[in-house]
Amino acid sequence: MKHQEYIRKHPQADTVVLMIHGIVGTPRHFDAFLSAVPEQVDICNMRLPGHGGTVLDFAHASMAQWKRAVHDRLAALSEEYDHILILAHSMGCLLSIGALGEFPKLRGMVLLAPPLKVGFKPVMIKYSMKLVFGCINENDPAERGIRDAAGVTQDLRLWRYLGWIPRFIELLTLCRRTRKEIPGICVPCRVLLSRKDELVSLKTRRYLEGNPSVSCAVLPDSGHFFYSDEACREILKSIGQMISPFFPQKH
Repeated sequence: MKHQEYIRKHPQADTVVLMIHGIVGTPRHFDAFLSAVPEQVDICNMRLPGHGGTVLDFAHASMAQWKRAVHDRLAALSEEYDHILILAHSMGCLLSIGALGEFPKLRGMVLLAPPLKVGFKPVMIKYSMKLVFGCINENDPAERGIRDAAGVTQDLRLWRYLGWIPRFIELLTLCRRTRKEIPGICVPCRVLLSRKDELVSLKTRRYLEGNPSVSCAVLPDSGHFFYSDEACREILKSIGQMISPFFPQKH
């Protein structure tokens, strides 16, 4: 089951890492980073409603459902753990920031490509069409990345994708609203942007400046979905640094 949630539990764990994927994404996006979480720290790699199924499943979901799913998961984890940490990608970053003030056990975040400023590049149209028609170039890491990060089954009936328009309008609205919430981030927050990101502008950094709880770095050879080996090492390092105050034995 390619897009199933991944839950890992340790009987003595008091800390959990909640992983939240992006729009049209999959929990599998975080597979390469699971090793950064020590065995004694639990993992909850969730799947948002409407993902992991068909084009119509996604169209029938909504931003309200996604927000509720994150809220409900954080509420459940707050009952079980003393410390909650978040690793999120793209829209998952926005959902995480929006929930921050409501859950005091949320202690830190690593955010990958938060779309505070969208910078859509035309090449994404080519990548998306190649994904839909099943002609991904296996020698192109960017194309492989978008294929591996896709959490919705492709459909050659292109008119069905029209139902996605409201979902992306909701996303753009959330992008604008989340910018205003950045000054309220009061837990350690590491933001990693990609220089070759096809969807998120590096101007996102402007909204992060001035908050001492937020640190930001740019991954030079990575895109929105693809990470170079160097970028993976930086992400793994950031996750380890987020976890270390709650699991010092690892270090």
